[in-house]
Amino acid sequence: MDDFEILMLGGSGLEGCTTVAEKRGWLAAKRAVFSEALGSAEAVLQAAKQMLDRTIETSGRKPDPGDPSVSVLPIRDSEYAMRLWPASLARSEHCLDFIKTKTGKPINVPDDHSIWHMPDPSAPWLQGGGPVELVSLERSFGVQPADIPEGEEKFVLRDGMTCMLTRPGARAAIFTVPLRHQPHTPYRNFDVITPTRGH
Repeated sequence: MDDFEILMLGGSGLEGCTTVAEKRGWLAAKRAVFSEALGSAEAVLQAAKQMLDRTIETSGRKPDPGDPSVSVLPIRDSEYAMRLWPASLARSEHCLDFIKTKTGKPINVPDDHSIWHMPDPSAPWLQGGGPVELVSLERSFGVQPADIPEGEEKFVLRDGMTCMLTRPGARAAIFTVPLRHQPHTPYRNFDVITPTRGH
């Protein structure tokens, strides 16, 4: 009948309700709970509409050919390079994959290449920055390397992360994922103190 019912009927809470009357009763009970929590029936409808109108950003989709947001990270003395492209802004994510330098064709992660999350080189004394070896998105979901379609493997990295590429017989290479401005700062409900010189 309205956005609230559409939202609620998309969940799994109706298990056990077999008749229309049972389903209507369940919806009425849920509406009463949310109305009390949000203060009014109108607030419930507004919240349901906002949830249904939300755009959900995804991470992991490969970029289209010629996408201007893609950056190429060359690898010295290698037939491969890495590509980095922005993903979900809300989750501060970028994606990274490997390509053949000559053709630009995506490939899966070469067997002897590893990506590591590293401490910030400008502040290595800060805790919690690694080193931690990263796994690709596909491998993190339990897909075995042999089962990943060629050219589909990628990493999901966080904005501002410092990463290191390692491979046998070559110097490690370090890079930093770009840091994007977030439109909704988590500090909007706080005063921000800026240091000044003097006294």
